[in-house]
Amino acid sequence: MARATGNHAIERDATLYMGIVHGAMGSYGRAVELLQANLSAYEVAFEKLSARERVVSRPTARTYVARYLAELGELRQAADHASTGMRAAEPGASPWLVATCYFGVGSVELRRGDFPAAISSLERAVEMCRSHHLQSWFPAAAASLGYAYANAGRATEGLALLEQAVAHADLMHVSASYSMWLTYLGHAQLCLGRAAEAQRTAEAAIERARERGERGHEAWALLLLASARVSAGSAGAGAIEKMFEPAIDLARGLGMRPLLAYCHAGLADASDRLGSPERAAEARGAAQQIRKEIGMISTGSPPMTT
Repeated sequence: MARATGNHAIERDATLYMGIVHGAMGSYGRAVELLQANLSAYEVAFEKLSARERVVSRPTARTYVARYLAELGELRQAADHASTGMRAAEPGASPWLVATCYFGVGSVELRRGDFPAAISSLERAVEMCRSHHLQSWFPAAAASLGYAYANAGRATEGLALLEQAVAHADLMHVSASYSMWLTYLGHAQLCLGRAAEAQRTAEAAIERARERGERGHEAWALLLLASARVSAGSAGAGAIEKMFEPAIDLARGLGMRPLLAYCHAGLADASDRLGSPERAAEARGAAQQIRKEIGMISTGSPPMTT
């Protein structure tokens, strides 16, 4: 309708939100197409953009396209978009915009596996949320920071922050991406050796993701479930493949290469634990190949307790 009536501002807004919705559903490739088209439209019409489009919509589009490119493993492109968005958050920019841009940069570093860099950006995002009462961004920023802490050897601190993030989301009745925050929570629980609790959290995350059609978040939760089950000792060597298969298949189908690397690494560690060294070597080689191709830093795998 906006295109038919020649209302280009509404058309740009619609394209932005369609891109965000596709990303939330795990259709990352389509989301990136829409958001990049949206950014091109902003460039063409730059002189005619409203103040809102210049200082809010355009940087927001860059933040989201960066996040979705990172899920696909296009880490260099993702970093370029996140950095460009960050430059828009100059001194004097709105706190909401600054927090959004720091969250975008931190999200890319999370998927790259550079957890110290992610922590640096996400701590700033969380601080902006707290100091300027940016209630809507707090759950996402705090959950991502808690996950980064857990991966950086600060699992107790990470779990406490993740519990705050989830409680805040409950209080505000936020449902979008809640399944991802639950998955991050379960990851921290697993880092602390609480495998049974992590398994229950993973099951809740999968249920929430399926209710909302968040297939990308579901894939991350499926990996957590497989890892928790192995840690809890609820699988023998013959069942390992079937446990990791749903996460691997969904990650591959959605093109989520960083997640696929973690899936193969998790399968490798589980196979080693259960006496299948040849399968472990094969899975570890697959993980290393993906990391090399996309430029991931992290060589880790999901934590598994003894």
